[in-house]
Amino acid sequence: MYKNKIIALVILIIFSSLIVSNFVLAQTTPNAPNIPSTSNTPSTTTGTKTSTATLTNPLSVSTPGALIGNIIKTLMGVVGVVAVLMIVWGGVMYMTSAGSDEKIGTAKKIITGAIIGLVISILAYVIIDFVIKAIGG
Repeated sequence: MYKNKIIALVILIIFSSLIVSNFVLAQTTPNAPNIPSTSNTPSTTTGTKTSTATLTNPLSVSTPGALIGNIIKTLMGVVGVVAVLMIVWGGVMYMTSAGSDEKIGTAKKIITGAIIGLVISILAYVIIDFVIKAIGG
């Protein structure tokens, strides 16, 4: 039983890392102009030459609220994937129980726990969304 849990956990980690990960590629946009901005950029003067450094935002969002929203959406996706995997795992256990009352009970507990966890996470998202909108974010 312990070995099955370890195998399920490894599969879950591999599957979720493939779905959730964002790959970073080290290449530039071929037609992007390389014109440094002069506003809000630190500059240094060396002799008679002035060099300007452009600071770019590495995130795709500009406000902390939007960043938190993206994090919450990502976590909700992970919770959804985990819940579906747990329901499938419980279903497999139920189908392969061969009439054993103990295995059927375990499978039902897994399915019930996954559904309850999914409902709680959805309700938490709704409450957080309501509070953020009520505050004015």
